[in-house]
Parts: sequence; C-alpha cells; structure tokens
Amino acid sequence: KYVDTSAINPNIFPKSAKDVAAMVNACYYPIRGAWWDGINTTSERGLMMIKELQTGVLRGSVGSDDGNVTSMNYNPQSENVTFFYDFYHNSISTMTSYISTIEKSDIEITDQEKQKALAEMHTARGLLCYDLFDLYGPIVVAPAEALENPLQDQPLSRMEYNEMVNFIEADLQAGVQGLPDPGDAEYGRFSTGLARMLLIRLYLHEKKWDKVLAQCDSIISM
Repeated sequence: KYVDTSAINPNIFPKSAKDVAAMVNACYYPIRGAWWDGINTTSERGLMMIKELQTGVLRGSVGSDDGNVTSMNYNPQSENVTFFYDFYHNSISTMTSYISTIEKSDIEITDQEKQKALAEMHTARGLLCYDLFDLYGPIVVAPAEALENPLQDQPLSRMEYNEMVNFIEADLQAGVQGLPDPGDAEYGRFSTGLARMLLIRLYLHEKKWDKVLAQCDSIISM
C-alpha cells in the first residue's frame, strides 16, 4: 500500500519514545553550533560574529561582509544581516508543529517523558525566538492552526511587542517547569538552569530587574 511520506502522519508517527526523541533532536538542530546550519556557530555565519561586529570588539571584513556591519551601514537588502531570519525562521514553525503533534498524539511513553520532551521543545523555540527577536524585533510566529492547513493562504503579521515577549517568556517558563535540574540533565541537553539563564537574558533585555534578581536567586540556590 502506498504511504505518503511527504508529511508527518499522526496515525503512524510519532508512536514511540524513539519517534519523540527524533522530533526533540530536530528542535535542537538549528540552535547548535555548526558552520552551515547552526545559528550558534562561532564562524561568520553565527550570531556571535554578527553581533560582535557591531560593538567594536571585532572590526573589518568578515566572510561575505565588506565592513558594512562594523560601520552599521546595512539595509533590508544586506543578506549577511537578514540571513538569520531568512535561514532560521521556518524552524520555529517546525517546532510549533512538533509541539502540537506530541500534545495531540497517542504515544507509547510515560507522561513524565512526554512532558520532558515538550519542555525541551518549548525551550528550543523560546531560545530561537529570542535570538531572532533580539536581532529584528517582533517576528511572525505561525500558530499551530495555520500550520495544519499549509495550502490555505493565511497572511500573518508580526506579533505585537509585548505579545512577543510574553510568548518567549511562556516557552522558557515551560522549560523551567518541565526540564530536569542541571545535575540530572543528560550532557548537552537543556536543564532548568539553562531555561532560567535564558529568562535572565530576556528580562535584562526588557529591563525587568526584579525578575532578573528572582531568577538569579533561583539559580544560586540550586
């Protein structure tokens, strides 16, 4: 019998812990450090490079940049600046689809395993959303309902500023609630400490000093 493999079929996938692990790994993929398709690479294709070129820490021509980033002389047509949105934005929709699929699917895993997987996915999405928000301001985040009907034309606008901040905060709070403590987390995987650290970055960005202090105290007391 012919099986359409062009899309995830919830009737056959995900069904097991191995399936869920594959989906979780896919959410880690874009936020890792890798030259071609990992946003946290230390190369010219990574966040660190594009940000440091604007601070004076790094100067001059790097990769495809001819010095315009250092001089802040870029515009919407500067592909080395818009690259991160163009290349990584769709990964947010992938994560949203996976979260929705796992929430709705009948999977042969414990509730604890399911909640941990969802916490990892929410944290990955919160991190990627924050990185793009930090560079470009509020972004478009497609809701699961729109992603379930990809052939239906649904123009989407950027989130409002506070809506964007609240969305990222909710994702990272889900990580705080569902991830293991640092001492119990598998090496290289998210923990509550990481989720709280990302919340600190968000709150510093928004100048919410009381919330920064609360998260710092929580990390110190771990």
